Amino acid sequence: MLGEPKGNILADEMIRLPGSGKSRRDMRLLGRVVVWDAVGQREIVRRTNNLKLPASTIAAIYKQRWRIELFFKALKQNFRIKTFVGTMADAVRIQISNMGRERILTLERHSSVPDGPQRMEPTE
Repeated sequence: MLGEPKGNILADEMIRLPGSGKSRRDMRLLGRVVVWDAVGQREIVRRTNNLKLPASTIAAIYKQRWRIELFFKALKQNFRIKTFVGTMADAVRIQISNMGRERILTLERHSSVPDGPQRMEPTE
């Protein structure tokens, strides 16, 4: 941390925040990274307790995490699920593939195309 601002990184600094609970008097050292979001035309402020990684890495991690959050939000909205049963990568993959299969079967069931080949009667 504490590198020179460059690219879309506007600030890379160390801050101290009070602890919580019994350790309120203790000050916690955190990193504060300010990133410029060109799409939204706004500043995004991120705090981290990982003081070893550069600001660009912290910004990239948060960006990827946000994409994952949006992905799961879309899954929950489109497939009407409240929660995922498992949290391990394989469990989530299985649930997503099952939801996809269910969606395909539902679409096939409700499609206007009749099942199977159509038999043509000879015309005279």
